[in-house]
Amino acid sequence: MPQSNPHASPPSSARRAAALAPDPGARTREPDASSSDEARASDPRLDEHEDLLVVLRGIGASMFLTTRRLIVARDGVERRPRSGLQSYDLDGIRHIRIELGSAPSGRVAVWTTGADQESLSMFFDARSLDRAHELIDIARPLIARSRREQAGSGPV
Repeated sequence: MPQSNPHASPPSSARRAAALAPDPGARTREPDASSSDEARASDPRLDEHEDLLVVLRGIGASMFLTTRRLIVARDGVERRPRSGLQSYDLDGIRHIRIELGSAPSGRVAVWTTGADQESLSMFFDARSLDRAHELIDIARPLIARSRREQAGSGPV
């Protein structure tokens, strides 16, 4: 009976599906009761026809990419009514990128249309670098498509 290689790379379709799925490790990791309750409280509510594509757990916050929005939920969102939960429609995002810090950690920085400076950023640790790249790789074409669709629906 042939044995499968546990170190073999999955087929590209499997990698793509994994990139589109929420991070399963982030949802099941529960170091203590207070942090798991806080993580559940910060998960955003999605619209009826909106799907969650990628979750990036950062330092003190989580970033959620959906089919329509980029959402940042700061830890302790219930104590921060104005800045704890920030949501940006994809057609309003002008630029998104990763900026590396010391070691392989860094931050995701976002600029929105009409803003001359960065609108938001979220820091992440070294373990989340691959997930941050997945978020950017999936977000950029969605943002471009959303902006094209928005531009096409304007006045004629």
